[in-house]
Amino acid sequence: MIKKWPKFFYFILMMVFVSESLWAKKLDWSTGYFKLVAKTPTSSGTISSVSAFQLSYRAALMSRLELSLGYSLNFAKYLSGDMGYGPDLGLFFFPFTSASAQRINKDDLYWESNEPLRPFVFAQFHQRQFQSIQASYAGFSVGGGIEYWFKPPFAVRILTSMSKLTGPLKSTASETNALIGLSVEF
Repeated sequence: MIKKWPKFFYFILMMVFVSESLWAKKLDWSTGYFKLVAKTPTSSGTISSVSAFQLSYRAALMSRLELSLGYSLNFAKYLSGDMGYGPDLGLFFFPFTSASAQRINKDDLYWESNEPLRPFVFAQFHQRQFQSIQASYAGFSVGGGIEYWFKPPFAVRILTSMSKLTGPLKSTASETNALIGLSVEF
């Protein structure tokens, strides 16, 4: 399954860049805290740090639903030590507002509605490679957050998530993230 991931990843990337309906809408950069609890049949360990970084690209599928394609880095110590990294693919749903500014531009009429607070929930697939143990983990996360559009096209976003990952030899990992960052809407 892991060997098939790159083909699927490139297919999604191609869809985002080629399809007009999936054209770019937002670019996100976030940083913050993560806690990773890993267990194998013979041992367990915990790592936590304020060295979690994410870069993602979101595209609108519908007015309240976005596809997210990103990459995450987690460091055991601030920008040093053991590193976990990998791609993220997910769906973001905005239950109370539209995901982006609503615009109408027809003939001589121009109208724009931009809700400043946009709460959201999301589900993502993650693949993580951990440097020290040379092993890959894969799994899903759920989370939620809020975007505050203080000066469109710029927003501050706060989000939290919980991930369940599985790896080789019946090993498992749970990752918790609390991140803050910036979004730019295109």
